[in-house]
Amino acid sequence: MNNPDIIMLPCDICSQQFQFGRHVYDGKFIPTYKLTVCSTCFNGNHDGWAPHYEQKILSHLERSGIKVPDRNENGWLPRE
Repeated sequence: MNNPDIIMLPCDICSQQFQFGRHVYDGKFIPTYKLTVCSTCFNGNHDGWAPHYEQKILSHLERSGIKVPDRNENGWLPRE
């Protein structure tokens, strides 16, 4: 049975559902990218977005008219 008090969102990176509201925030909104991601994806990419996520992020940025941020010292897109 669905609880209407629980707010679930899909992660914009891995597409898994996570709770994001009503006193539980298992994810993060990233203003630079205008993406909402689960804690697993956010925490697992602390040193920048892994290369296998790059095309998904770049496609989102292009569709949304968002400037691609400068890459970090690893050559990856920064996490935030």
